Amino acid sequence: MKTGKAEEPIARTVAVMVTRRCNMTCAHCSVESGPGVRSQPTEEDLEALITEAADAGACAISFTGGEPMLREELVLRLMSLAKKCGLQTTITTNGFWGQTFAGAKRTMSALRAEGLGLLTLSYDRYHAKFQGAEPGRNILRAAEELGVPMNVNFTRVTDDTEIAELIKPFEESHYARLRFYDVQPVGRARDFPSDSLRAEMEGSCSAVCTPAVTDDGRLTACNGPSYFQPPESALNLGYIRDSSLTTLLRKHRDDPILQTVRAFGPSRLRSELSLIPGFEDFSWKPSYSGICDLCLHINSDARAVAALRERLSRPDLAAERTARELVVQGVRCRKESGREHSIGVAAARLWMSGARSVEVAQSEAWSARAAQAFGRADCDWRHMAEYVAACGLSTVVLPLIAHRPIARWAPALFAERIRADALKQGRRELVQRAALAVLDKELAGLGASAVLLKGAALMALDRWPSWGADSRGDQDSRTGRLPRRGLGDIDILVADGAAEELRKRLLANGWTGAVNGRRTGPHHLAPVFFSGLAVEIHTRIMPAFWRLPEGDMLHHAAPAPGFRNISTLDTEGMVLHTLMHCAAHLFGTGLKAAWDVAWLVERSPDLDVDRLRSWADKCAMPAGFYIPAKALRTALDVPLPSTLLTGAPDARRYAALERVIGRRLFIAMEGAYELNPFTTHGMFLMLHNSWRGRALHVASLFGRDERESREASARHHGRAQPLTAQIRESREHWRSYRKVASM
Repeated sequence: MKTGKAEEPIARTVAVMVTRRCNMTCAHCSVESGPGVRSQPTEEDLEALITEAADAGACAISFTGGEPMLREELVLRLMSLAKKCGLQTTITTNGFWGQTFAGAKRTMSALRAEGLGLLTLSYDRYHAKFQGAEPGRNILRAAEELGVPMNVNFTRVTDDTEIAELIKPFEESHYARLRFYDVQPVGRARDFPSDSLRAEMEGSCSAVCTPAVTDDGRLTACNGPSYFQPPESALNLGYIRDSSLTTLLRKHRDDPILQTVRAFGPSRLRSELSLIPGFEDFSWKPSYSGICDLCLHINSDARAVAALRERLSRPDLAAERTARELVVQGVRCRKESGREHSIGVAAARLWMSGARSVEVAQSEAWSARAAQAFGRADCDWRHMAEYVAACGLSTVVLPLIAHRPIARWAPALFAERIRADALKQGRRELVQRAALAVLDKELAGLGASAVLLKGAALMALDRWPSWGADSRGDQDSRTGRLPRRGLGDIDILVADGAAEELRKRLLANGWTGAVNGRRTGPHHLAPVFFSGLAVEIHTRIMPAFWRLPEGDMLHHAAPAPGFRNISTLDTEGMVLHTLMHCAAHLFGTGLKAAWDVAWLVERSPDLDVDRLRSWADKCAMPAGFYIPAKALRTALDVPLPSTLLTGAPDARRYAALERVIGRRLFIAMEGAYELNPFTTHGMFLMLHNSWRGRALHVASLFGRDERESREASARHHGRAQPLTAQIRESREHWRSYRKVASM
């Protein structure tokens, strides 16, 4: 079916309430859904809505309720119609239909066949009273298997300690995006105690970007909170029986009150109303329980609505809104908005700048940026905590979680997990220092020497523990330098054939590990453990197919302070290794690489750019160095000299690679062997400069060490999949990468 499209979309997404009936009566429901609701829109009315929404230029339909899946067959027919009209579709559901995995997969398959683009599951303390987490888990598993994007929404109140327990059932999979919303005092939640609500008042309102068609045929400004608004409210745009949907959508787009709420939030309405003569004594409440409480109060007063419309129609205020919209559009075009930007680049900037200086972290500017990044409902705090921990940054982020913007927005689970990991990191570092002392002694007994790599090298160069002395923190705060991050395992390079012998000696002296363990990397032996701490003994800095100039790098190594038989690479060698190692792990945990490079360069400002660039150019995949170097310098102001990038590869194909890499750097956590091997080595082949290099890379995959390490790591990370499954999974990866690359 073809429909005539308006020249300009009046609304990108239109929410459609398929029914207000629901099998649950949740205490926080904004539209007071329940089993007792009987009336609902007819199929003919809903079909007409979809067709007209398409004619009006809408891009997507969001099916809501109530519980829309109580009318499952109708929803499927409506989705089929929407697909024919060229509309994308999303559904919000409580997931009651996922009681068994077989049933969840069957329904999800039907939804996907009709073009479902996103499924949002609502699960929180209120839904849990009617239904446990198992249906949601079944739906998540089905969505992951079928490749249907999925959100899980949690609503929270002040100091909601149940959130951590509620998200546990969904933590086995990182497929779903977790989103945290504040309970608003609307619908059944009107009588919630005010001190139980978070009372967040500032910021623009994204909910008013999505107009909603109610079950009784009205268009409201947002989906849910404005459901019970009176006819005179700006949030109640009228009945579709009296005006066409197109007319009402245009009214929603053009109303200066709604434009102001979208651009600046309801707090701006309060400011403007206070400036209008005659409203000095407006009946403001002593306090408001949230952004919706303020918005509903103002917009339910017919006199205030009329006065605001007149004032906000002034040319200067209209121009201000237009300017704000242009700024927002520019930010979107630069990909500097949205969930992934907030929990990725924006969060990384905040952690780095806040850790450099207490004064910066306490400034109004930092607080404003933090509110913009972390004040989003779709800020996935579970992922944020895991990413910070994976980068070894819990100890340096810990002082920031008490700052108002973080305490204001982050659920308790974020602070709890950061504190727990910081404590673990402190204990781990004590073990690491003891392990290095033992390694130094054992190397002396062998008459051998070694070079520390990655984080262990930074620890050897830094006399302060990452979790320790106040004097160190004061010094970094005064100089504006980054504190050192915490560490993970110990990586140590032992050359001249002594690696195997050192491993045997350590096992003989009480260290643990498989006596005949297989390599977990082509460049290092199977790990051994000291008090639970993994130590990887390297035979090369990186796998041979990277062709690092390891001889030159080791030639410039220098003794590590306090050790007799242990050295570290120099700054140039460590910067090269850090960025190439980031590339080797498919650009995951990029903030860790950024932190290490910044820490090194800040302490050794006289970087030998010519030598570092010549080393990078000698590698098999120089793009693996230059692309992340450029991304870190651009996104986070990592202090790499601009002259370093003058020799960066600028082939056209690298532009697409840069977009894919930039998307992964500050969000992804998985490493090369945790990813699909076809995906991993496909990316490596794209980093090569020549067909000869690609051929050599493919040939290297059949080497004994590479095969052994790939198989061992696949088993360790649970990646031992059949070949057909690996190919199918890799195909999905490349589809998503192509989508990012084409942006």
